[in-house]
Amino acid sequence: MKYTEKQGLIAGFITVLALYFIYIYLWINPSLYLLRGFREFFTDVYFFQRFFNFPGNPADYFSRLFIQFYRYPLPASAMISLVMGGIYLLGLYVWRAKKAAYLVAAIPVFVLALMHNDYRHSIRFDVDVLFLLAGLSIFKWSLRHRVLSYVSFPVLLVAVLYLNGILTAALLTAGVFLATLFCRRETGMFLSVAAGIALAAFLSRFMFGLGVHDLMQEVTDASRIYTYRYFPFVLYAAILLPYLAVHLPDSKFKIPYLPVATVAVAFAVLACTSNRDEKNGLSVQHCAVNGQWDAALDYARKCKYPDLDVVIFTNEALHRTGRICDELFMYNQSFGSDGLMSAEIGNYSGILPNQDVFLHLGALSLSIVWGTEATNVYGANPYVLRNLAKAYLAGGYVAEAHKILNLLERTPFDKAWAARYRTFANDTTLIDGDPELQACKQAQAPLAAVATQSVLMNLYLLARDAKRNRMAYDYLLIASLLDHKPEYFASYLSGLKDYGYTTIPKLYLEGLIYYSLYGAELPVDVRTFAFDPKILDRFESFRNDLAAAGRQPDSMKETLGHKYGDTYWYYLLFGSNLSNGEKLSIFNRITM
Repeated sequence: MKYTEKQGLIAGFITVLALYFIYIYLWINPSLYLLRGFREFFTDVYFFQRFFNFPGNPADYFSRLFIQFYRYPLPASAMISLVMGGIYLLGLYVWRAKKAAYLVAAIPVFVLALMHNDYRHSIRFDVDVLFLLAGLSIFKWSLRHRVLSYVSFPVLLVAVLYLNGILTAALLTAGVFLATLFCRRETGMFLSVAAGIALAAFLSRFMFGLGVHDLMQEVTDASRIYTYRYFPFVLYAAILLPYLAVHLPDSKFKIPYLPVATVAVAFAVLACTSNRDEKNGLSVQHCAVNGQWDAALDYARKCKYPDLDVVIFTNEALHRTGRICDELFMYNQSFGSDGLMSAEIGNYSGILPNQDVFLHLGALSLSIVWGTEATNVYGANPYVLRNLAKAYLAGGYVAEAHKILNLLERTPFDKAWAARYRTFANDTTLIDGDPELQACKQAQAPLAAVATQSVLMNLYLLARDAKRNRMAYDYLLIASLLDHKPEYFASYLSGLKDYGYTTIPKLYLEGLIYYSLYGAELPVDVRTFAFDPKILDRFESFRNDLAAAGRQPDSMKETLGHKYGDTYWYYLLFGSNLSNGEKLSIFNRITM
């Protein structure tokens, strides 16, 4: 019977582990974590030495190594699942002497699973919990041996302090203290705990300058990275409180484990659901970074409240697929021209968009400056380093490119990439044979001709040389429309033929129709271009429907949106961030 029960428990554990692996792989997708926390990791001995000279740094070293595997979702999902399984088994060892131990041991694992739903989550939490439970398990084992029980805690505390830092050491102390409250060898154990705390305090304070303030700061930092700020505290409670309960004699303290745990789990499931919009937004960026432009747009359509980073990548995907002039307003454009690129080098809302879009617009100087600043803030992020290498090579800065490639050769998974681009650095004539580098080289603007004061000024300087950069020219026209600069749009539209246009795209024709309401002369002779005459009819229909709404167009916003939501005129009145006064002026101009 016992053998059959044991087999059933093993089968159940493996089944749950497999289900969690599928959940991480198919629903969470570990690659999305890289967009928020992809820190540098090098394989050389000097980088290794940097992480073994201060408490907590070794755990940071291992977590940074761990996260490098997130590039590959399948092995990453397996690794995360194994860590969670290890945490469960260690918890089970600590609590196995009591009833419902299998359920109690699963609570911190379940809380960690919920924490993984937040893409701000760091694998460092998992590593710390694994070491914490390992320390508690070793301490429990040492209680069987009289001598070991007295010396184990000081050794464990110093080891955890060094490996994981002051917060994990404090949690270990709390767990052991709770256990020793009801230990038979009470006096000796309290002396051992006191000696361990004194030793750890001495090392923390006098060797590393750590104190209570640093402990409180770590607690604050741990809570700040989560949407639900109480996640870390729930996790710590899930580890420590059951540890107290299982060390109390049954005659003194009884807990209905199953009902309490069931209610706690049910409450957590209801209160802490995953953020689908966050996942969709990160998926947009992930697909765009990997050149999966159609997939990026599929995810963008699911985003209800996209942030600036998502909008920037969505617009790049629209341009790369040739759909930007037809489908621009099918997506949120409330950021105006800022949704095309950033004019602010110090905008660190995300690691990816600015440097990436600067590179493809030919603003190599901005890409280099932003990438260099990003390395100062985030560290030598491999993605930023790759873009820096491309920018340096396209700009002809061979020595700088070699320096970046030297760094990339010291990363675990970029050595092949660095070796390929090293050939371009060694022989710059080969650059023209690489489509991406050649495009960046041909599109680059003079370094002194790139401003930072506004998106429109940047795009004007990038697009002023005819036929140099079609993307910059399109972005220039679109930016002038998004920011309601009809006179700028008219001026820039005069270069339509210089950039190879024979047909006026839908968006530009809609902007031209709106500009005609000012009574000025059209900047181009439309008779020399092909265009869709149905767009003219659609404007008249929009004008009539808008006039029918009278002075309260908002009352018909939804109705008009179904018919004209993809048009520039609807965007001006209902989708832009213009003031109410500007919108009223536009309304009067359209309906007059």
